[in-house]
Amino acid sequence: MENDIIEKQISQFPINKIKDGFKVDFVGKELTHLSFKLKINKIIFPSREGEFIKDISKLSLNKEYSLSYPGTASTKSMVLFTSNDRGIFIGSVPSYEFAKIKIKRTNKNNLLITYNSTEHKLFFIPFKNNWRKAANYYKKIINIDSTKIIKRKPKYFLQIGVKDSHKNCFVKHFSELKKIIDYFHSQLGPKHIIHFFGTNKDGFDRMLPDFTIDPKIGGKESLIELIEYTKNKGFLTSHHYNPRIADSDWIKQNPKYRSAIVRKKDKSLVFEHYKEHKHYVMNPNHKKWFNSCMQTVQYLKSIGFDYIQLDQFTYQRNFYNPQKPIQLGYKKMIKEFEKLNIKFWLEGVSDIHKLKNGNFYQILTRDNCLVWEDNENRRGYPYGISYPYFFMYLYPNKKVSYQLITEKNHLSEFKHKLKIARKINAAIYDLQMSFYNKKYMTLLEKSVDRIKKYDL
Repeated sequence: MENDIIEKQISQFPINKIKDGFKVDFVGKELTHLSFKLKINKIIFPSREGEFIKDISKLSLNKEYSLSYPGTASTKSMVLFTSNDRGIFIGSVPSYEFAKIKIKRTNKNNLLITYNSTEHKLFFIPFKNNWRKAANYYKKIINIDSTKIIKRKPKYFLQIGVKDSHKNCFVKHFSELKKIIDYFHSQLGPKHIIHFFGTNKDGFDRMLPDFTIDPKIGGKESLIELIEYTKNKGFLTSHHYNPRIADSDWIKQNPKYRSAIVRKKDKSLVFEHYKEHKHYVMNPNHKKWFNSCMQTVQYLKSIGFDYIQLDQFTYQRNFYNPQKPIQLGYKKMIKEFEKLNIKFWLEGVSDIHKLKNGNFYQILTRDNCLVWEDNENRRGYPYGISYPYFFMYLYPNKKVSYQLITEKNHLSEFKHKLKIARKINAAIYDLQMSFYNKKYMTLLEKSVDRIKKYDL
């Protein structure tokens, strides 16, 4: 019944019948709206790993809530429940093309659902009792091989921030951080990953892409010595890098990159306030910017890091670019990394990038909820809860990290989060520790106590 309603509402698009459902297969040159309205009582929305909105009434009346794909939406797939145990699974064909996915509650339980994209390749599959059965059919259609689950022995991933966005720093020299390395090694042994961020002179996420290592605490040479010390303990090392944005002050000093800034339809420059400062969103398809990105990556590799984090890569909102999808530039970047044998991990998850050789995605279960000015998701789950079982059911062999400790350092949820990490077969257990300060070691010791209690 629900299937018939949707089919009638979107009959202006090419529709083909499939077993127990139908598919829409459309490709055009301009953005085209695919909209339908349905009475819903709950929904799994594709906010990155999944946002389970159990109570539709939490959505603001007549106000859109949206995601952009590939970006804040990890997939274009979603689950619409028309009752507690039945509904429609919408399965998407992964694509590098931009899409905006919007939902709007128009009365008590009616949702207006809109896909805005140049292409619509979607399967509408009804289900009774279990959406996963419909998802299995979808995975078979698009050939997602999940018959053999790859079991992984997880590593711990310890994050160490050095200098924050306000230039606060609690060490006088990089060598002072060796005590963290020593303690972590003495408690958990080798083969885990140590991630560094905020090592640059202007502080974390300031003056990007300038990653000049802070000379006030020893500079590049002392950081190299710290990395060698860390690797000699048997750890892998990682460093933060963000190829998506450029500090507006850096652009002023380097005006030749101004042409690489993403533009809106009215030709205005796209910027975002990040860490209380203006940053421009950059187009990785721009040759000068792409080359600058790779120079920075080579610089970080020369310091000795095993992994480079690609921050905001599949996590922040995407923008429509009629010339060439922005994600194609990121795809090219990944291929260049693989060619140069540079390991990396991506903030967020995505159905489009196929990662090899130990590279992985990061699932961030944010405590704070934020939306952009147009009510597009920025972080967190403003209307529901994190539901990693959604994305990981669709793509069970994606290699991911999962946060056991999040931005608010809630240790009370450690055991619960560990159960989730095990259930989704996470390869990396992420200790999202903040910047090093006088509270850092106390929090780390408490975290290690829980690891020993629940995981060793």
